[in-house]
Amino acid sequence: MKITDIQPQKKNKNRFSIYIDGKYSFSLDFNTFESWDFHIGDEITEEDIEKLKRKDEFWKAKDYCLNLFSYGEKTENEVIKRLRKKGYSKWIIYEVIKYLKEYELINDENFARNWIASMIKLKPMGKFRAEYELKKRGIKPDLAESMCNELISYESEMELAFRAAKKKYETLRSYNEHEQKKKLLNFLKNRGFKFEIIMNVIKEYFGEEIF
Repeated sequence: MKITDIQPQKKNKNRFSIYIDGKYSFSLDFNTFESWDFHIGDEITEEDIEKLKRKDEFWKAKDYCLNLFSYGEKTENEVIKRLRKKGYSKWIIYEVIKYLKEYELINDENFARNWIASMIKLKPMGKFRAEYELKKRGIKPDLAESMCNELISYESEMELAFRAAKKKYETLRSYNEHEQKKKLLNFLKNRGFKFEIIMNVIKEYFGEEIF
């Protein structure tokens, strides 16, 4: 088989159409095209074509991930799920994840640190809820637990609970005291705070009588 023509595509200048023996055969991304050693007139085998197609698929998957990161940091698990949904093969997913890790484009420990820092600033929650949210995003249970233990001390969790309670309490002004206690308790429970911390908050707002 002989390469008889190479043409940039009209609708996508970053892709090139490859013609073999006078007929269109396949297309390549610019990055793959730049890295190959073939030219018009060269002989090419089916094995060569398959290698080029796999490399092209790798570049497409990598570019898809880079675009994905422009919308926010992702865990390794989230990236794998997105690539599977796009229909990429196991081999491509493995190679892309390897590449992204090598260049620190995905790092679950950094993700967990950044996520906890954002949570502390924007949406205070307890350690239980923080661990749950991290695991839901694909962070391994051991890593989620260790990062929460490292970054959320008992004292800081107490502070988070009071911050969350203060904002919530402002929305409960129209309720009687019993309803306020119940709603505030349930709110803090749903936010994943320890029972002991919740009771300290309730006592601070309503005195020693819980109910």
